[in-house]
Amino acid sequence: MSQEINSLLDIIVEKNASDLHLHVDKPPTMRVNNQLVEMGKKPLTPEDTVSYMKAIASAEQQAEVEKVGGTDFGYALLCFRRQSKIPGQYLPAKGQY
Repeated sequence: MSQEINSLLDIIVEKNASDLHLHVDKPPTMRVNNQLVEMGKKPLTPEDTVSYMKAIASAEQQAEVEKVGGTDFGYALLCFRRQSKIPGQYLPAKGQY
């Protein structure tokens, strides 16, 4: 599932979206120019949303979800073009703010 969340994150970076919304019974949705745009037609299942959350949330955030039923967090996705022997490769960096 982490590959799938990475694909969604790649799309929001490509489209210059500001947010990714993941809700049960709705397809993944991104915010582009303050407009919500669905990313496909297939609605997410509860299992999908839990898997996506676990792929990007810290252990502490996951524990909070288990304890209180939810959490609020941001996920930063930074890509730096690599100037080395393998052109076109990217080095992902993630940070929690």
